[in-house]
Parts: sequence; structure tokens; C-alpha cells
Amino acid sequence: MVASVSEPQIRRSRESGNPLVREEAALSSEVDSRFRGNDGIAERSPKEISPHVAITPLGFGTRLTLRVGCVLLEDAGHRVLVDPGHFDSKAELLQALKQHAGLTLADIDTVFFTHLHFDHYNDLDFSEVGEVLISDEEMIFIDASAQAGEGGDESYRNFLNMHYEFVAPVFMRQFMRLYRDARYDFENVSFASTMRRVRAGENVTPNVRIVALPGHSPGLLGLVCDTRWGNTLIAGDAVLSREDMCSPEGEAHLIWHRKEQLLQTRDACMKFDAIVPGHGPWFCPATARVLGENNEIRNETELEINHG
Repeated sequence: MVASVSEPQIRRSRESGNPLVREEAALSSEVDSRFRGNDGIAERSPKEISPHVAITPLGFGTRLTLRVGCVLLEDAGHRVLVDPGHFDSKAELLQALKQHAGLTLADIDTVFFTHLHFDHYNDLDFSEVGEVLISDEEMIFIDASAQAGEGGDESYRNFLNMHYEFVAPVFMRQFMRLYRDARYDFENVSFASTMRRVRAGENVTPNVRIVALPGHSPGLLGLVCDTRWGNTLIAGDAVLSREDMCSPEGEAHLIWHRKEQLLQTRDACMKFDAIVPGHGPWFCPATARVLGENNEIRNETELEINHG
């Protein structure tokens, strides 16, 4: 069922305390002018969009597996790799970079992780990359969880239960391994010397800005930029998929840090022209239509073939 966006929905989002909403409310009138009409977002054809940032899919997120969406952004001569946790190995990542962009890791200026859940984050040897950006709030949580883990499994489980409102049992088993996982020993990762902790409001490149997307995890960050689709949000797991965006209460989420914040964040995401979700094909939130390559709209059969 296709979701519609009502003016009251957007009004409630803008009046909430959500950091993304407060930041978006301060944008220039050029951006604000995009949101007009009964549905709150005016659709624009690809010809009307003046692209600033090139976006290339390196790996699509799927609903049936824990594979997440991984994209490459290119802006002003700067290349940004987002959420390469999609790949299980460095060899897989290198193959995707070569196949889809004709690049190697040495050509990447920045790696950006939306958050540090095990499906989005992996250390695939980023020693050749210029810098690796990680949410400061996520790192604060990781540091605290490491201290809790020093008390053993029970101490760590109590810590998770205190900080997450809900973690499905299947994911709790994964979470319980994290404080012993070498990938989260950030003093000894491959990018320890080039890691930088970042917060909402900072720019990754001249035209790619970091925004806060609270609710799913303690410090999830997204990226906002103008692409060929218009004002585009790379949402991480703030939006899991098109189906998640259409569900009234976020039933698809099996993890949430603060559910009220998560629902507020999803409302705020409705104003973007395009969303790159954590586990599904790219889509337009105003119409719930799937966005394919070369600016065409994919039908459901193509969606299943190409996105899993």
C-alpha cells in the first residue's frame, strides 16, 4: 500500500524536538521552497534537478538478509564511501569498487559509517583511505559498553537493556559478542590514525552534510546532499526500507534505542525527494515509488531481481 504524506504529519515533525527537524527548519529558502502542495513535497522531473553530488550504488541493501546499502559519493573531487559493512571482505569491496566505479581503496578520500551496528560497520583494512568518520555519540556508547563488558556477560547484558528499549533476541545474541569483537577495539583498527569523530552539522565535503537521525541507535548519523534525484537522504537504519516507511509504527524495526525518537525521525525524513535506506531499494518518500538507475522507476518484478 502506497503511503501518502499529509500536511499535519509534516507539521507534527517540524514542531517536535527532533534534531534533524530543527536543523532542516533552518535551511535556506531555496530548500524550503521544495516542500509545497498538499503532499508537502513537490515532485520534480530529473531534468529540473541540478545535480551537485554523484551517487553510485556499490551494494544494495535487502529485506531478506543483513546486507546493507553501500554507496559511493563524489563531490568536488572528493570520494566518500558510505557503510562498507555491506561487504564481508576487503576482496569483495575492491571488486565492487573496480566494477562499479573503476576505483581502488587508495582512490577513496573518506569512509563514513552511519552507525556502528555489526551489519553497517566492518574493518576491511582502510589504511589506504584518507580518513574514516564515525559518530561521536556512537563512540561514546561503544566506550561505555566496553567498560560494562569488563564485568562479564551479565554486566554487559544489563548495560544493553538499560540503553536500548528493544533488541530482538536474534540480534541480542549478536550484540552480546560485540564487546569481545576486535573490530570494536578502536585503538587497534586499521584506521586508528585516521579516524575522526563527527557530529551533526559538519560537512563531509562542500555539498555533503551530516544530520542526526536519532532513535535506531544512540548516535546514528545520515548524509544529506543534492543528487540527480533532488534533495537526497542517506538514512542508514533510520529508515530500513520503503515498506518500513509505509508502516505506521515502525513494526519492521527489530532494534530501537528510543522508539519515540525513531518515529519522529521517520516523519522528518518524509520531506526529502529521495531516500537511500539501510535495507532496501532507493525510493521517493512522497510517492513510495522505487527509484532505479538512469532515473527510471522500477516495477516490482525488477525490484525483486535487482535488490533481493
